[in-house]
Amino acid sequence: MKKVTFFVFTSLLIFVLLLLNTFAQDSSQWNLPNGAITRLGKGRIIDITYSPEGTHFAVVSTVGIWLYNAHTYTETALLTGHIWDPSAVTFSPDGKTLAIANANEILLWDAKTGQQRTVLSGHTGSVKTIRFISDGSKLVSASSDRTVRMWNLLTGLHNFSAVKLPKYADVVFSQDGKTLAISHRNIRKIELWETDTGQFLRSFTVAESVDALAFSPDGKTLASSGGWPDYLIELQDTQAGESLTSLIGHTRRVNAIAFSPDGKRLMSGSDDGTLRVWDMETGKNRRTLHGHLGMIGGVAFSPDGRTLASGSSPHIIQLWNMDTGQLHAKFEADAFSVWGLT
Repeated sequence: MKKVTFFVFTSLLIFVLLLLNTFAQDSSQWNLPNGAITRLGKGRIIDITYSPEGTHFAVVSTVGIWLYNAHTYTETALLTGHIWDPSAVTFSPDGKTLAIANANEILLWDAKTGQQRTVLSGHTGSVKTIRFISDGSKLVSASSDRTVRMWNLLTGLHNFSAVKLPKYADVVFSQDGKTLAISHRNIRKIELWETDTGQFLRSFTVAESVDALAFSPDGKTLASSGGWPDYLIELQDTQAGESLTSLIGHTRRVNAIAFSPDGKRLMSGSDDGTLRVWDMETGKNRRTLHGHLGMIGGVAFSPDGRTLASGSSPHIIQLWNMDTGQLHAKFEADAFSVWGLT
């Protein structure tokens, strides 16, 4: 009897182990939304970013940061060893280094091996945004400690300058990293600061509370989108310090804006469910795209500017042909609302 019991127990144990192994192997493929290829990452997903050459990408979660092969979707590295509180992640221009703003530190990792290279310490408050500049040998960061720091990644040294950065402000760097834009929601003001010196450059008074900020590729124009009462997109000349124009057409809050890579167009997405294409030379609405049933939370151009991605609630990501304005792909997302795309 004991032999029979032992045999049955052993058989059940083997069966359970095989079942668990099968589940681990196949769970990434179970009940995928229409159009999805696989399920990646573990824990609560915070951010995703691709390397510049597109060969791998990072999935940031509360458990750790996974690096994946972008062609096979296989895991190449797991970055652990910290209590993760990431606010921003970005790849260096050559794709070899991944920078992670984690609480008041910036962590640099080798994107190929998954080994941590160094920790940039100096900020005493949460790092809100980071950007590689020039040839990738420098990195600029802005923190709630009210400083902007320029890091020399070859020497590990940095200099910093004081910037009056409100705790809950929205911030964005220009593409060259030389200018920082700060929006003050409560007083409807945007400030520009020089990152090298910490010198205050100028401020703009905007008509509405700011929900999104975007620099044009050349840094000469700053766009801000707002909410009540007129749902405007306002354009500012960053060099002359003058208001250029207001783009009017949306009927509800504008959550997302993005310049095309050539800077000739601006795309906006709104709670009114529409996407609008604006001509930067004339300020006119060139095209309005319909198709989303809910509020639009994220927009992004492809590098060649020919495709636009837009995300909304509930669950939808759409790809648009920017030459024809036609919708050419539609995906379901696991998340109810889509707030970021790249």
